Amino acid sequence: MSTEAASAVPSPTAPDEPILNAAKHLKYWLRCLKSPLPTPYTTTDLSRLSLAFFSVSALDLLGALHTHTTESERAEWISWIYSCQLPGGGFRGSPATAGTGEVWDVANLPACYFALAALAVLGDGFGGMNWVGLAKVLKSLQREDGGFGEWVLKGGMGIRGEEGDAVMGGEDMRFMYCACAVRWFLKGGEKGRRVIEGVEDIDVGKAVRFIMNSTTYDHGFSAYPFVEAHAGHAYCAVAALSLLGRLDVLEEADKNVPGIPNTVPGQPSLRGIIKWLVDRQVGYVPELDSPDRSRTSSPFEETETGEPSSTKSITISAPSSSPTAPISPRPPLPPLQPPKEPLTAGFSGRPNKPADTCYSFWVCGALSILSSSHLIHVPANRRFLLQLTQHLIGGFGKLPGVEWRPDVLHSYLGLAALGVLREPGIKEVDAALCVARDVKWRWEGTEV
Repeated sequence: MSTEAASAVPSPTAPDEPILNAAKHLKYWLRCLKSPLPTPYTTTDLSRLSLAFFSVSALDLLGALHTHTTESERAEWISWIYSCQLPGGGFRGSPATAGTGEVWDVANLPACYFALAALAVLGDGFGGMNWVGLAKVLKSLQREDGGFGEWVLKGGMGIRGEEGDAVMGGEDMRFMYCACAVRWFLKGGEKGRRVIEGVEDIDVGKAVRFIMNSTTYDHGFSAYPFVEAHAGHAYCAVAALSLLGRLDVLEEADKNVPGIPNTVPGQPSLRGIIKWLVDRQVGYVPELDSPDRSRTSSPFEETETGEPSSTKSITISAPSSSPTAPISPRPPLPPLQPPKEPLTAGFSGRPNKPADTCYSFWVCGALSILSSSHLIHVPANRRFLLQLTQHLIGGFGKLPGVEWRPDVLHSYLGLAALGVLREPGIKEVDAALCVARDVKWRWEGTEV
């Protein structure tokens, strides 16, 4: 086991330690923001607000938003975001649906979050925001079970056969997170300084129950009740509780468990979710994590003819038929040895999955919200990001290897993960809102 301090951030000038190539990242994000994106992004046309948020916020995390863009450019981007606001409130994901009628041109919950967050990053005063309309949209998207959908189908039939206006789209924890973040902005931050007259708040009690009912047998959080735990949804659950000001329910859950907490399968538990998140950090082994790992060190290697190779063999001994045969003692385990090279370990989304760039944020962000960042092996995760998935043209790929080209999502979350862990050269990140901490402070200081 490595003897280095798990929570210490190595000096960027330390020998053999990777560094953040800020200049390359800056060029990457300026290209994303100011030039056409590659062809594969065509399918994201209806989600352009998300691309806009990732781009401007990434520049902000690099401390380059106000030094490498002009005031007129930022004003133009703010105007473009407001062009996605519907007359009745809320935001469409892209101007592409404008003018297509109320059935297709509807407010989209994730778009509302991305619009608010991007405007906050750009320093907008929110003078053009239809807060009352946005509050009505948010309220209309909550389902009976406490969860949230993505958009409302006007005068149609819902997925469960209901007639009239029906909540449509997904129903997983991502939308719960977006709803709680939008509500946070609506309320004017943690102090709840804004009151929207004439509009009922979401049912916070139902929302909390939906989140807690999504606890899994191994104390993670799933997309919704009775499915597998997932690190992305765990982040959404923890961040949603934080934005609602209800992290206390996890602490109370520990008090209600008889005996040692987190020993009852399926029981919500603060200690349980912390352990589940910490367990997601996995060491990187090239032989196991390479794309061609299915052909490494197998005793059943096939030849070009498809027949098993005779160059490798495996022997299986039959058990003794005598019931009185002595049982040979197991040989002693060799003593644990520290790794010959510094440990490299990212985070996976589920057990038995390889590490992936985005989970460095989902897991580290959730642990930061739960005041447990000290349990992360920061140097090992830093090496995974900066040595293995940081791309030579800037940005981050999903997985190690130059063949994994950088994309907007993983490139942003790679920076955000480093920001959560206070990497030099990146602004400190507020894990719950996924923006620079000074953006949150500035927003909370804005008059409502």
